[in-house]
Amino acid sequence: MYTNSTTLEILKNCPSLRPYSGRGMYGQQCPALAVDDVSEGIHQLFESAREHLPADQALDGLQALVANFRTDTLGFRTVMYWPSIDWTDIQDNTSEEAFAAV
Repeated sequence: MYTNSTTLEILKNCPSLRPYSGRGMYGQQCPALAVDDVSEGIHQLFESAREHLPADQALDGLQALVANFRTDTLGFRTVMYWPSIDWTDIQDNTSEEAFAAV
C-alpha cells in the first residue's frame, strides 16, 4: 500500500486510533481502529476525511485505506489495522499528547 500524508491524516483523526501488533507482525506496531464492527471503522475513516481534507485528497486516501486493511477480534470488538503502515509514521506526524489516553 502506498502511504502518504493523506492516508496518515485520515487515520490520525479517527477517534479510536491506537497502535496494534497483529498476527505474524512479531512486535512491529501499526495503526489500528478498535471498533464494534467494520462499518463503524469505515464511518470513522469517512468522517475524518470529510472533516480534515479537500474532497479530491480524501477520495485518494480513503481508497487506499479501505482497500488495504485487515481485521482481528478482541473479545466483542473488532480491530481494523494496516500492517503496511508503521506506527512511527503516525507518531511522527502527531503530537504525543493525542495518544496519551490510548
